[in-house]
Amino acid sequence: MADKTFDTLCPQDTDSEYDLRARQAQSVAEMHGRMAQGGGTLVGGLRTSAGTPLLETAPGRRRWGVQNLGTTVITVVLGGTGAIDLRGGSAADAGDGGRLEDADWKGEVWVGGTGVRYCWFEE
Repeated sequence: MADKTFDTLCPQDTDSEYDLRARQAQSVAEMHGRMAQGGGTLVGGLRTSAGTPLLETAPGRRRWGVQNLGTTVITVVLGGTGAIDLRGGSAADAGDGGRLEDADWKGEVWVGGTGVRYCWFEE
């Protein structure tokens, strides 16, 4: 039912607080749906430190993602091949920080920055 409610929202030119909360609710509903349907092993959590790999190399990884929950930029490093900066949010835990989701990268993933706060998942 929650998906039907979300689908009826009108498109907006700006990200209002209502739109952001609706998107968060849809993401949570989708995550719970995948877990309830047994769509694979989904792991994840909240982290507030850097310095160790977030994810080890996993050839069987289906997808993974990171979202910045802090107010400063964090850097997601994909092995030794490259780095992606994720912008900070408007406030801590606002849910509007930068987000990265990927289904191709199977190597190590590191997250760095100052005062990092982010959530992540791997499936």
